[in-house]
Formats: sequence, structure tokens, C-alpha cells
Amino acid sequence: MVAARNILMGLVIRHADAGEWPATLQALVDSGHLTAERIRNPRASDPAAGEFGWLYIRPSVAPGGAGGTRLVITEPAPEPWSDVVIAFEDGHVEVVNDRERYERLLAEARAEP
Repeated sequence: MVAARNILMGLVIRHADAGEWPATLQALVDSGHLTAERIRNPRASDPAAGEFGWLYIRPSVAPGGAGGTRLVITEPAPEPWSDVVIAFEDGHVEVVNDRERYERLLAEARAEP
């Protein structure tokens, strides 16, 4: 959860600095907001799974603009299913153990314009 919180805070600070969410997590490294070591997901068993072991879905709203319901970063869904860490645009991080909720939040984030 600490890695997700670090990434989320880096994203929010980057948004404050640039006026927009970065296009990728790599942009946080390139801009000097975080190091690759701080972004890398320590639970990711497959380094090719997502960017640094995370799925990042760039929001279209400012931090806090969706009332804390908009998923921004998550671990890829593990097989077999187990809990995943999800970070939201308002800054909070949760461990989700309900696969249906995870899939709904992910679908909603991907469907956002």
C-alpha cells in the first residue's frame, strides 16, 4: 500500500506542477517526481504486468474532482484471485478483496472520457 500511496502523491504533485495528470507513470520518473524504485510494485510477480507492475488509468478530472470514487492506479488482477491495492484520485488507497467491485471500478475508470 505504501508504494501505491507514494505513486498517488507523486501524481497529485505532478498535476499541481503541470496542471494535468501525466500520460504515464514513467513521466513521474522523467520529471523527477519519483524514482523507478519507489514506483515499482513490490508485489508484482511479473515485471511485464502493467507499467512498473501497476495499471495507471489517467483521469480526466482534477485530484478530488470525482469525489474519491475514481480509480487511478491498481495492481493487475492476480490469478488466482486475491486482494489488490487500488488508489483513487482523491488520495486514498484501499485493499480490495471483492473481484466484482475491482472489475466494476476498473471498467468505470476505463470508460471515463
